[in-house]
Amino acid sequence: MTLNINRTTVSTPKGDTLTGAGNATINGNEGNDLLLSRGVGRNTLRGGKGNDTLFGFANDQLFGDQGDDILYAGSSSRLTGGEGRDRFVVTNGSLPAGINTITDFTPDVDLIVFKGVVGRYSGLQISARGSGSVIRFDGLDVVTINNVAPARLGRENFVFE
Repeated sequence: MTLNINRTTVSTPKGDTLTGAGNATINGNEGNDLLLSRGVGRNTLRGGKGNDTLFGFANDQLFGDQGDDILYAGSSSRLTGGEGRDRFVVTNGSLPAGINTITDFTPDVDLIVFKGVVGRYSGLQISARGSGSVIRFDGLDVVTINNVAPARLGRENFVFE
C-alpha cells in the first residue's frame, strides 16, 4: 500500500510506503516499511518492527525502532535507530543545511554513511561536544552523536558510498 498524508497520524499493518508532510506522524508498525517526509513541517517517522527505511526532510524526528533500519537524515533532524544494526545516512548527494543529531549510536553495531559525496575517513574531523561527538566534513558540522566520545569512533564506524 502507498499512502500520502498531511497533518495527521497514520499507522498501517506492514510493508507499506507512507509519505507525510505538515507535522505528520507516520507509524510503520510490522514489516519492512518505507517512510518518507516531504515538505515543510516537523514530521515524526516511526519504523516499528522490521527492517525499515526512513527518509527525513528538515526538522524531523526519525525512529527506526526494532530491526536493521536505514535512516536518511535530511537537515536539522533527530535520528534514533533503536534495536538492531542501523545505518545513519547523514549526506545523500549533498551536505545538510543544518546539523543532524544521532541519539543512540552504538559504535560496535551501527554505521554512519556519507552517500553521494566525494570523501573518505581521513577527511572527517571528530571532536567532543558536551557528552558526545560532532563530525565535521568539508568545513561543515554534519552530525552530532549523543553520548559517544570521539575516542570510541574510528574508521570502522563510517562508510562512504
